[in-house]
Amino acid sequence: MKIFRWIALILFMTLPLLSTGCGTTHEADGVEVDINFQGHGVKSFPLTVEPLFQATLVALKNLKLKVDDISDDGENRQINVKTDELHIIIDVMEIGLKISRLRVKAQEKGFFSSDYNEEMAVEIIKETSLVVEASGHTHY
Repeated sequence: MKIFRWIALILFMTLPLLSTGCGTTHEADGVEVDINFQGHGVKSFPLTVEPLFQATLVALKNLKLKVDDISDDGENRQINVKTDELHIIIDVMEIGLKISRLRVKAQEKGFFSSDYNEEMAVEIIKETSLVVEASGHTHY
């Protein structure tokens, strides 16, 4: 019975380590972008939601990606972009007083497709970071 308790304790303590949200980190032009286990690009910025949202719209325009739909629930914003090959969902989320997170899900189109395009997610976040930096804000 005592060994069962030790095994349960070890399993309970290692479970959070196994379920962390970051899978890999990509670097593009000096901008680090985390790719989580679902294949989504994620990056935090020392900004409130509104300036990050505006920078994301400028970045999409720079990349010649057309915004299909925007939804807003007050604190968080979601931008939908559709191309011939991809369906892109960009979430701009408030995670602190002056910290926001950008999450980009670029999924290949198709009924049975569950493949994510990490390169597009990294490119959108990199371009957004460059727009944020050009506007006078710094990123980490």
